[in-house]
Amino acid sequence: MLSRELSATSRRVTLERLSKESWDLLVIGGGIIGAGVALEGALRGLKVALIERGDFAGGTSSKSSKLLHGGLRYLEHGELRLVHEALSQRNRLFRHAPHLAKELPFLYPIFKEYGGHGLGLMDVGLWLYDGLASASEFRLGRLHRKLRPKEAVRQEPVLRQEGMTGALSYVDGLTEDARMNVETIKTAALWGAAIANHAEVERFEKGPDGKLTGVVLHDRLGGQRLKVHARRVINATGPWVDRLNRLDDPDAKPRLKPTKGIHVVTRKITEKAIVIKSADTDDPKKRRLMFVIPYGDRTIIGTTDTAHAEGAEGDSYLDDDIYANSDEIRYVLEAANAACPGANLTPDDVIATFGGWRPLIAPEGDGVSESDISREHEIFTTASGLICVAGGKYTTFRAMARQVVDVAVKSLREEAWLAPLTDRHCDDVPLSGGDIPGGSLEAYLQYALATHPTVEPALIRTLIGRYGTNYLVVLSLMDADRGLDRSISGLSPETPLLRAEVAYFVRFELAMTLQDVMMRRTRLNLLDANQGLHAVDEIAAVMSGSLQALEGWTEEARAAWVEKEVAAYRAEIARSRATAQGANAS
Repeated sequence: MLSRELSATSRRVTLERLSKESWDLLVIGGGIIGAGVALEGALRGLKVALIERGDFAGGTSSKSSKLLHGGLRYLEHGELRLVHEALSQRNRLFRHAPHLAKELPFLYPIFKEYGGHGLGLMDVGLWLYDGLASASEFRLGRLHRKLRPKEAVRQEPVLRQEGMTGALSYVDGLTEDARMNVETIKTAALWGAAIANHAEVERFEKGPDGKLTGVVLHDRLGGQRLKVHARRVINATGPWVDRLNRLDDPDAKPRLKPTKGIHVVTRKITEKAIVIKSADTDDPKKRRLMFVIPYGDRTIIGTTDTAHAEGAEGDSYLDDDIYANSDEIRYVLEAANAACPGANLTPDDVIATFGGWRPLIAPEGDGVSESDISREHEIFTTASGLICVAGGKYTTFRAMARQVVDVAVKSLREEAWLAPLTDRHCDDVPLSGGDIPGGSLEAYLQYALATHPTVEPALIRTLIGRYGTNYLVVLSLMDADRGLDRSISGLSPETPLLRAEVAYFVRFELAMTLQDVMMRRTRLNLLDANQGLHAVDEIAAVMSGSLQALEGWTEEARAAWVEKEVAAYRAEIARSRATAQGANAS
């Protein structure tokens, strides 16, 4: 079990430490890259702090396709190094976070209208994919298969057989992106990193030479402002990298071209993931690769790849444009129905939508389409010494983190003496909850069932599937307070949640707001048939009880918190639904 308390209490202590101590690295951004950098730095022996203006995974890192994959699209573009690195990192995550990184079977049906990327060519491509995966030290040991159309339809009856020349069956990975993010944060804290969410940088502090010496921080929950001194500052804010750079230098040139990827969540239509292509054009070269992905008892379909409207002022769209509108929903459903007509999806089947902005490096020159922009990452240092990272893929976050810390360590050693560092790295250690003996989740599950014969087996399976070895912490909370052993009412049968889990988020995962729980510690906003609206009052009550014990609130303060947080969550869901009803204004 790899866990320690991360709560409102520890957050107060962290904020006090931030202002009183000096840090080797200050990481700005609590998405998956920032979390990885904090973990890598702490493992190497650096004194690391991480701050996040909102919640961990509050931006792009909770809005991915949930896939851990090498990337067939990157294979088509000949980016073999990127594919190999991603497959290697995927396989390591299977080993280090087996409760969150799971194998997912895929079918790739090839239709005549796909043109040049026919069955034979894609078969060769997947042999290359297999070879690159086998070159990893952690191997899956399974190769892809070529299927006849009838066999593909037998496996997934919703598929269209007409026009199908065959299909390819292979294995890739699936994760719960927001939970992978928070488990990485927890692991960084376990190794000594100081962590605080809902803490925003207001300005940079600089020395006489113009080099960064730290930041002025605003606690968005408590209201205080404090100075943080750090030898090196990392900008790991994803699509907001340019915005933070302008805080450092108002004349800084943009380095990114963010593109929006939207997804829709529907009723479950397949058992396997299906590779599809967009149906908005007859030109095979312009058809975008998309996915139909089983997601618990739901299906995720996506994604798009569109830039913001040319000439738009500012970058507020990064915060505001995070749901799918009716045009985007129609685009995605048309693609799904073209390949899977048996699903017969309509807008009425859409439970929720989400959209994230990819922090892609702006290409040189004009005329490069959004889908052709490389997913390679870039690390660069500004004149003031701000180390920035942008681009890349979710799957490779730990490899990117190693490189960022390499840059920081080299810079520190050039400036002054640096104590000897360890040779530990973030892609060599299990993540919180992933310290499973032998790495076999099923063997660990059988052990847990035998160890807890009085606990419902279905509950043990659910908790281990969500929290790995940290399921023991949830059980201990239930034992300590019998009022926490009840299920939250008002949720769909497919999305059960214990009161003890809500308390766990508050005590051990720094859940400070209701949206932290509803949209990231759980995905009730995506998975529950009513997006958690029928359960939100009870969840807020349990959260506020835990926070009251930690913060010493009066009953009046607790009631005010509940009223504010419930209203904010209801307003956010209303905003997402209103967006789904509106067309694309641009």
